Amino acid sequence: MAASNVFGSGDAGWAPTRAAGKTPFPRSFHTAVEFSNKIFVWGGTDGKGKACAHDLQVLNTAGLKAWNQPKTTGRPPAQRAGHAMVLVDNKMFLFGGKGASFFNDLAVLNCKTLAWQKPRVTGKAPMMRSHHSLAAHGKRLIIFGGAYLTKAFQDVVEFDTVKNAFNAVKCSGEPPMCRWGHVAEVVGDDMYVFGGTDGKKIFNDVVILNTKTWEWRHEEAGNAVVPRHSASSAVYKEYIIVYGGEGPDGLVRDNLLAYNTQTKVWSVLGNVDSMPDHRKGACLTVVASKHLAFLLGGEGGNDVTTLLALDLKNITMDEVTTTSANFGAADAPARKSTAALRPDKKPEPAPEAAAAPTPAAEPAVPAAAEPEQEPEPEPE
Repeated sequence: MAASNVFGSGDAGWAPTRAAGKTPFPRSFHTAVEFSNKIFVWGGTDGKGKACAHDLQVLNTAGLKAWNQPKTTGRPPAQRAGHAMVLVDNKMFLFGGKGASFFNDLAVLNCKTLAWQKPRVTGKAPMMRSHHSLAAHGKRLIIFGGAYLTKAFQDVVEFDTVKNAFNAVKCSGEPPMCRWGHVAEVVGDDMYVFGGTDGKKIFNDVVILNTKTWEWRHEEAGNAVVPRHSASSAVYKEYIIVYGGEGPDGLVRDNLLAYNTQTKVWSVLGNVDSMPDHRKGACLTVVASKHLAFLLGGEGGNDVTTLLALDLKNITMDEVTTTSANFGAADAPARKSTAALRPDKKPEPAPEAAAAPTPAAEPAVPAAAEPEQEPEPEPE
């Protein structure tokens, strides 16, 4: 496999990172954003389906790393998981999720003053949902997909953070299939959507929405990776880096992938001495000033509580050798991953043909949730 040197070169692996204070883990399907070398963590479940408290957890990554639970003012959002959160300037915007019910509310935390606010909004808010994506382009937020009970969405809704206004967007081009548990990141003027599931199929396609023209286009990537949902993602330079997630075979992955938005090629972190336990529902957060990626929480592995950091300047990424032909169609599931995962595991052979998918479970619901009209299956 060809090596990519954009990240630097080296064989550094994920390093367990000590932090003073009380750890907020285990937790999964939470959210995290970075502001001024601090990582703000909120919400999620405790890994057993019970909703975490709605207090704020902050990791200071500068100097001596430490967790703290600062006191906030204002009324915080209700407990929930499967929500989405993004940073615009010094404000953290939170939308949707599932707790005692499904939500479609918007809450804002000022990361400087630590004051919560529920702004008065105009326009029609999107339908209640969880496991959607929320991306920022300038002063605008872009909500895509998600699920309400068994219904998956493919709509796009814009929120203007200056006018506090929702706007349903009419897009051109062929939209992605309805999905939840996908990742979405903005690089330049494009929002990249990868993976996810509609509850039956699990996807590995890359679909791009231009935020100026609102036109969808399906990217013909130079190679392809195993389909997955509930993965974690972040942006580093021109790359979208993706960690973990669950595939159609029910296996939760432990590999780090990188999608080059310029060359449209996937790469994978090669075999290194230290790899995290496989996990889904984690948070992958990049502190760009330090060129560090932090992996926080999640579920699926034996050790999902250890805080892990990866030096992005000291790793080597290898181009993935599989193509969409290995998985059938671009959105078809595959039974096995072909990427090297752990040093003690040999790469698994690519499937000869696309296999029938194992249906994905519905989005995880905190145990504290009130029963709906129809009971939902147990969380994955």
